[in-house]
Amino acid sequence: MATKTWVAGLLMVAVGGCSPPSHPTTLTVLAAASLADVLPQLATPGLEVRYSFGASSLLVQQVLAGAPADVLISADMESQDPLVEAHRIQAPQALLSNQVVVLVRPDLAPRLHQVADLAKVGLRHLAVCEPAVPIGHYARQAVKAAGLDWDALPTVPVGDVRAVASAVDSGAADAGFVYQTDAAGLRHATVALVVPAVRAEYGLSLLHDTPAGRAFLIDLQTPDNQQRFRQAGFGPP
Repeated sequence: MATKTWVAGLLMVAVGGCSPPSHPTTLTVLAAASLADVLPQLATPGLEVRYSFGASSLLVQQVLAGAPADVLISADMESQDPLVEAHRIQAPQALLSNQVVVLVRPDLAPRLHQVADLAKVGLRHLAVCEPAVPIGHYARQAVKAAGLDWDALPTVPVGDVRAVASAVDSGAADAGFVYQTDAAGLRHATVALVVPAVRAEYGLSLLHDTPAGRAFLIDLQTPDNQQRFRQAGFGPP
């Protein structure tokens, strides 16, 4: 089962089992912006977890620049390559998956049946992230798979996936690529289609091998926390 694969991957990181710290221990976790709603809801007994959310590529640069952090969770595996090359981490472990979707203003939804239709509906602004940001990379993959010319699309740059969702929901953009989990709870924007050619896989790395870090990894695999991930729309890797 996929869930067993997810748990097994975490156990490979959290080697040499551990129990929750006897006294509250502070842990700093840098995580992709798309995890901002679900991670603070997780049960982490014995840990005071401080989260900082942002574009995965920016978080990696912060780590390389010496920002204090214990755990990194990115919205793809490749963003962490510079840390591997700098010998700061080994290969990240697959943690979660997410669907990439096309978010649009409501009147466009009935006219979009596939990604290629983005070139046919008279878009004025397509909110996108830079290719170094995972959702920006996934968006370009989707457009390429659909046979479209990226440079011919009316793209408008934004900082991270939450900014894409906000731009479409506020009407500042007509459409954008986001994760399925970021589409929940929006007031106006709607999901036009799921992108079948692209699937986001989140990577996790311990930046420092500490008992608190290993305890956090074990906390992620508890049944209650797995259920919270599923309820938020995330799947196993």
